[in-house]
Amino acid sequence: MLIASDSGESLKIWNKHSCESIRTIPCDYALCCMFLPGDHSVLIECKNGSLQIASLDSASIIEKVQGHEENQSVWAMCMTPDRQSFLTGGSDKKIQFWNFELKDEKENNSKKVRKRLSFEQKRSFDVGEDVLALKITPNNRYFVAALMDTTVKVFFMDSCQMFLSLYGHSQPVLCLDISSDSRLVITGSSDRNIKIWGLDFGDCHRSLFAHDDTITAIQFVPKTHLFFSASKDNRLKYWDADKFLHIQTLDGHCGEIRCMSITNNGMHIVTAAHDRSIRLWERTEEPLILDEEKEQVIFSFCYIFN
Repeated sequence: MLIASDSGESLKIWNKHSCESIRTIPCDYALCCMFLPGDHSVLIECKNGSLQIASLDSASIIEKVQGHEENQSVWAMCMTPDRQSFLTGGSDKKIQFWNFELKDEKENNSKKVRKRLSFEQKRSFDVGEDVLALKITPNNRYFVAALMDTTVKVFFMDSCQMFLSLYGHSQPVLCLDISSDSRLVITGSSDRNIKIWGLDFGDCHRSLFAHDDTITAIQFVPKTHLFFSASKDNRLKYWDADKFLHIQTLDGHCGEIRCMSITNNGMHIVTAAHDRSIRLWERTEEPLILDEEKEQVIFSFCYIFN
């Protein structure tokens, strides 16, 4: 398993087994990143509005595109479920739609031509507010955007027509996620609350006062309604979105947790914090009994390297 992290003007690739950095790639001031299909390259979103592709093979930036207006930060990106395209959003108040494509590229000092993953803009959508977070439903029917005006809006993927507007947070929503069955949306805000919404009617199922400071990251465990939240209070918390229960608090970071990612099998969580550390957490075999009468058991997590 590889882990990608960006900070300032560099991207680092880490090996999970050796716990060592295996690549350091210079780039523009990076805000977020994600692995591209094939896992041989990483897409980086930058503070200057550009999108950059970093090759893990050559340890260099192989493509740079001005994806948003110059010097307008790109705050959010997400890939479609079929991994054929992706969306980006930023402080220029626009959501950009991109398609992946294969481009011909000549190998160095050779006439041989090989295919390289690239991308091209498909369309642009002006939402009128800074875009702080973006997600696409697993059924590919809607995309959900958190805006600077504290609202979260749900749009149809095909037409960009608004389907729902989710009101309730008193400060901007910085992170959100959608359950694997496309039924629930969870949002985390600067107001320190987590809200659980139904995606059918846009009703708020529950509001949870979750952390002592701004919530910076939130994500469902795949194929469940369990989720994790991370905050500037240095804590990672584990929740049940159906029963509205707090399951576990994971301490360890000495600074604000800035981002979090859960593996596809739900066995590991990666967090990065202002204390300049990356922590890898692993699901244990130690059970946590939530309901003795119904014998509901959930497994706990612990960190395995820092």
